Amino acid sequence: MAETLVGLALGLWVMLLAWQAWATLRWTVQSLRAASAWEQNARPLAALWQQLADQAGSGSLQTPAGQAARLSAYLAPVAGVDGAGTQSDNFSLTQERALFPADCQGNNITGPAALSNHFKLSTKLELTCKDSQRSGALYQALAERVEDMQVLYVQRSGTLKDPRWQWRTATQVTDWPRVQGAEVCLRLASPLKIFQGSDSQVGCQGETIARDGRYRKLWRGFLRFAHATP
Repeated sequence: MAETLVGLALGLWVMLLAWQAWATLRWTVQSLRAASAWEQNARPLAALWQQLADQAGSGSLQTPAGQAARLSAYLAPVAGVDGAGTQSDNFSLTQERALFPADCQGNNITGPAALSNHFKLSTKLELTCKDSQRSGALYQALAERVEDMQVLYVQRSGTLKDPRWQWRTATQVTDWPRVQGAEVCLRLASPLKIFQGSDSQVGCQGETIARDGRYRKLWRGFLRFAHATP
């Protein structure tokens, strides 16, 4: 009888170890898949934003008859709106259509002289964009499972001899053409729950997010506007 009980105990112990090993392997595979999906969401978006930031605010060379050559009027490279309370921010990157006609969706369609790519989150947790200057343009999703987007701006003030830079929210910006950079923070989550836990996570605004089993990660990128007003 004693030998039978010992055998049963050992069998249960082996089964428990096997189940733990399987659960660990399953969690590892799901975590790797979630991390890969996160990279697939974030990397193309970062490349697109960098390309548009390089173009934002650029002016074309104009040669009026009988006058010296000059650049067209400066465009504010960026403009944004703070979300109410803890809601997501939204922002636009503006460029001259004659120089860079392709919008954030890859469309090359004629329209007003200025092309403004507007980025915001949809109610479906999608990061979307469209050329807000073109009539009839519709928002298109660029990334899924984006729970939050927060943007801070670097505004230049002072003089050429004594320049100063300051981080500001959209509400605090006083001169958009002089914004020379922006930091974008995205909070992305996996579509499915892959594990359970009682610890919490921190979001883009430093807020605490209760863990619900989804894989989450923050992405932060800095955009430099080379054509901002000096």
